[in-house]
Amino acid sequence: MRFAKPQSPNVQTFLMPWILLCGLLAMHVGCASNNYRYGRLNESLGPISSPAIAVQQDLQPHPKMDRIQNSFDRSINRIRVWWGRPIPTPEQVQANRAQAMGTACVYLQQQGLDDVYVETQTYQPGQQWQRLKENQRIHPVWKYTGGSLSVLSSTIFPPRLFRRDSYNPFTNTLSLNSQNSASSLSAAADVRLSVAARYPGVRAMAGWVPIVPVKQSIDNANEILSFTQAEGDFQFQRQLYPFAYRLVGRRIVLEAIPFTLGGQSLPFYATPALGVAGGAIGAGVGNVVADQWVGPAVSDAPRSRATYSNQSR
Repeated sequence: MRFAKPQSPNVQTFLMPWILLCGLLAMHVGCASNNYRYGRLNESLGPISSPAIAVQQDLQPHPKMDRIQNSFDRSINRIRVWWGRPIPTPEQVQANRAQAMGTACVYLQQQGLDDVYVETQTYQPGQQWQRLKENQRIHPVWKYTGGSLSVLSSTIFPPRLFRRDSYNPFTNTLSLNSQNSASSLSAAADVRLSVAARYPGVRAMAGWVPIVPVKQSIDNANEILSFTQAEGDFQFQRQLYPFAYRLVGRRIVLEAIPFTLGGQSLPFYATPALGVAGGAIGAGVGNVVADQWVGPAVSDAPRSRATYSNQSR
């Protein structure tokens, strides 16, 4: 029996995701708004005073996970040396992580979002299942379908292991593990966007529907850029533009591939590679937009961000 050889996508089909990417980014996706409002439901013209955010840290050792992280760090450091970039000292790593944590916690405080679980370097699957059961914001239908899958996913692929910042609306948990303030702010913005949704469970499930993640990425970009605009933190906003546009560009390409390139016939490495390329184009467009709206020259003075309270909840 002979099988038909899959046809390669033609040039027009191959160009479609890039045309879509450039078209959407050219519309200034993710521009900051001058009419920003604070609060869970956009009810305040100024920051809301709320209690300090307590951050939970897992003090239990995880030898296997730590070995994988150390191996990953050594690989990253070799790449830094190859590119001629300095390797950060342990003190610098701690300072960057504290600044990223402070950025997210200040945002949550100013929005009145003090009831979210915030954790760092934590791996406690049992606690995640308990939070899933206790979360009354999510309808049980979504909680025990999508919620169960999300907890199972975080158990197999822990955010701590991959140094990833993320918010799980099913467990109401914000996990902060990176040293990147832009990433931590983006994850914290997902908290507000989820709380503001009329049906947060439906919004969370919709993230698995094709094309919908593009809209969610754009909403996140608008939120973090508008927030820094309202705060007058133009240095940080300048850094956020390429970061936000990179996420949007990557998402646009990944969502367009099944409809344009026929993802089934692509090699396994093609999809992530195209996603990286889309992110690179998005970052480039973000730099251009930032130069236009913020200006190429901003102060290099260090930003002051609140540190976090390392307490158990």
